[in-house]
Amino acid sequence: AISDLPDLNVRGQQYVGRAVVVEQAIENGRGRVRVGDTLWSAEGPDAPAGTRVTVTGARGTVLVVERVPA
Repeated sequence: AISDLPDLNVRGQQYVGRAVVVEQAIENGRGRVRVGDTLWSAEGPDAPAGTRVTVTGARGTVLVVERVPA
């Protein structure tokens, strides 16, 4: 598929390794995280809002996250 926004995946990739905060609880593997002043859809283990997670990858406009070990 050809995208009108070819840099979006690259944009997501630049956040890999970054710690971000869950803005909208991740439930059933999906939620939203805040990166700076932007909300991104996220996939990862269930986590309540306010949880710190680390970006481990990106699929299009969806960031893949993991919980930060306590």
